[in-house]
Amino acid sequence: MVATDLCRPDSVEQGYNTYLLKAATFKTRYGEALNEPDAAGRRQYRPVGKKMLFAVLQPGEGPWSFAAPWGDTDSD
Repeated sequence: MVATDLCRPDSVEQGYNTYLLKAATFKTRYGEALNEPDAAGRRQYRPVGKKMLFAVLQPGEGPWSFAAPWGDTDSD
């Protein structure tokens, strides 16, 4: 399965945030289709991820660091 984030208007054409998923994995991360297939056979699905907590830092607060589930890290 190919999943593409549609937050950017050019995401499909440019391949932004495009992921390949095994069909079994796709079923655990996305619910039922929200629409009929378009002319290219694409359908929209709502992600069903884990619940997350968010912290909003004000300018000057920090330092902060972040570790993605796949191991990438970023920091202030």
